[in-house]
Amino acid sequence: MRHPRALLLCLGFIVLSALSGFLYYRTQAIDIDVQDHVLPVLRELKQLDAEWNANVLKSRIGINSNYDPVTTLLQHLRALRARLRQGVDMAQGNALETASHQLEGAFASKEDLIEQFKSQNALLQNSMFYFPTAVGDLHALLHQERGTGTKQVRPLAALSAEVDQLLTDILLFNLNPAAELEEKILSTVTRIEERRGTYPDTLRESLDLLTRHARIIVRQRLAEDALTTRIVSLPIAKRIDDVRNAFDVQFKSMLEEKQRYRTYLFAYSGFLLILLSYAAWRLMHSYQVIAQVNKHLQVANETLEQRVAERTAELEHRSAQLAELATYDTLTGLINRRHLMAELTQALQRAERRGWIVALMFIDLDGFKEINDTYGHAAGDRVLQEVATRIKRHVRKEDAMGRLGGDEFVIVLNEIHIPDGAIRIAEAVLHELHALTELDGRVIRISASIGISSTKGGAKSPELLLSEADHAMYRAKECGKSCYRFSDATCHA
Repeated sequence: MRHPRALLLCLGFIVLSALSGFLYYRTQAIDIDVQDHVLPVLRELKQLDAEWNANVLKSRIGINSNYDPVTTLLQHLRALRARLRQGVDMAQGNALETASHQLEGAFASKEDLIEQFKSQNALLQNSMFYFPTAVGDLHALLHQERGTGTKQVRPLAALSAEVDQLLTDILLFNLNPAAELEEKILSTVTRIEERRGTYPDTLRESLDLLTRHARIIVRQRLAEDALTTRIVSLPIAKRIDDVRNAFDVQFKSMLEEKQRYRTYLFAYSGFLLILLSYAAWRLMHSYQVIAQVNKHLQVANETLEQRVAERTAELEHRSAQLAELATYDTLTGLINRRHLMAELTQALQRAERRGWIVALMFIDLDGFKEINDTYGHAAGDRVLQEVATRIKRHVRKEDAMGRLGGDEFVIVLNEIHIPDGAIRIAEAVLHELHALTELDGRVIRISASIGISSTKGGAKSPELLLSEADHAMYRAKECGKSCYRFSDATCHA
């Protein structure tokens, strides 16, 4: 019965704590400062939006030489909108979220329209800049033509007056794009283009440039005015007012909810105080039980210390087993590749200090695959164990022998002064394997291909020495197997 009671007490404590945390969270769910965060942002947004419209109009009529005022305000507006989104997220109201999304949509539409306005206004301002220059260039060409005594003096004079009037109409149209001026400008441009073939060749390129800029100005001015009207007519100010009204309603509702949960928390705190008093009485009553428990704990501690000592000894034993498994091959009892490379590294270090020669024999069994295929892997394992036992008879105490894996063995020979020592061991290995013709009642045929490499001192790395012996072993296999070969570097030495 104790465990269910403890579980119920624990569950009850979790429920009481969760309820207390929930009530406290609901009283703190609203940040009173959010009002000071949102309302100034809304006011600044409305002010900057009006300034944004003013800068667009200034760019339209050419007061602003570039679009930096528009772009700078756009960056500031985006920062304010990000701050507004934070305040809206803190307020958490559906109506407020809807109004905020509508405001964001209006700003996004306005940004797209202003990008279009900048593109079209750039074309318009470019043509407005070059149109008077084109008129001046044309007048200069007309003056040259009249000076040559051409017969078209009167048509050229009429063209000059027509171009001057077109310049006047273009400037007036840029200030007030009336439909009558548009029709007049396009009519003049059309007449000039129709009479293009009657003018001298020296004037045609200048006339084409003039008429092209005139058409661009008319077209872009009308398109830009339409964009400007759409930009100014966007209801951003109304959307800002909608957000403010929704925020006021939501903020008032959150304040009322916060006050209500404060009342709940006060009542709940009184209940917890009563419950805590009862728990204190029960705690005083439990002191005697605690004293008895302490006695039992003392006995338990002594038992635990004994078990810890036993467990520690067991862990040390297992650690020793794991260390042995990490060092030795479980099948043959020879050292594994990692430990063999460590032994080879130490042998090379000693050889470098004392001027010794270190030789390495790479042994690969011939015919081992046929034994596995014929008798199975269990028989193959027995062959590997027997081969390891026979070869190890000819390895000195100061040497090291290991199994790389599969049917590959390596012997590290220390303190070699002449190659006869390595040759003697290689021949002994070949003799031992040649004599192994029967094992566990099975007839077997096995031999070995042996590669030998060497180095004086620490001139070569362990990996290079092993690689040279490996290549020499493959040469032994190419020479008919059941033999040994020295590496090229060893033969040269």
